[in-house]
Amino acid sequence: MKSKGICFILLWLICLNLKASDYYKVNVSKVNIRAGAGKDFATIGSLSLGDKVLIDSIISDWGQVIIYGKLKGYVAIKYLSKISDTTSKNNSSGNLNGNPSSEKSSNPWKSILTLIILGIIGYYQLFGKKTGMDSIKNFKSKINSNKSTKEQNIELDYIAEVRLVEGWYRVYNAKGKQLSLKGKHSKAILQGYSDRLIVIEDGGWYRVYNSAFKQISIKGRHSNEKFLSVAGNSITIQENSWIKTYDENFKQMNIRAAH
Repeated sequence: MKSKGICFILLWLICLNLKASDYYKVNVSKVNIRAGAGKDFATIGSLSLGDKVLIDSIISDWGQVIIYGKLKGYVAIKYLSKISDTTSKNNSSGNLNGNPSSEKSSNPWKSILTLIILGIIGYYQLFGKKTGMDSIKNFKSKINSNKSTKEQNIELDYIAEVRLVEGWYRVYNAKGKQLSLKGKHSKAILQGYSDRLIVIEDGGWYRVYNSAFKQISIKGRHSNEKFLSVAGNSITIQENSWIKTYDENFKQMNIRAAH
């Protein structure tokens, strides 16, 4: 509705513009020229019966005339009668109360330029805004789609399960697809796994692997250490009466007393 209203106004302005640069004749004994398009504006001159003038444009019911070739004034259109260009050029008195001629040659390029500008504005209001919003929505949708696909791909790389099958540690994602496998050494014992890490004790060493069974880090296992858990990117091990938390690189992040 808003766009239709704007287009209606634009069409009205175009119609006003098409009326511009026509010749008119005064059909009353005297009519005032005012500083603006309205009777509340100051009087800056007057026209007499039979005077012929060129109306440059029309705003509501007021026609714009040119005085002294520069000064703009407005005359109530109801006191004027439209005449042909030929008649005006041949018979125009060419004076406003003895002032220099107010006749002004019509400039077609002005009307053409105005129509082009109004047409562009109208097109934007009807189509450009919607097209622009659609482009933004499509762009956002594409970003969200790419983000969603990326997140899905990342999720497919997450560890859902680690199984020991026929002497091999096999890693599976949430879809049940095998991500990787690693042969089990005779001394290797699976300690635990999270969605990102796998921890295996192998011959007195804690070894940390990712979902591709690529070793990330290694740490010697003390005799008084006990593996507790692995969650996300953190590993928890108890040593005597202390509980220590490490990151995937076996860098200690936290320590607290065991209860």
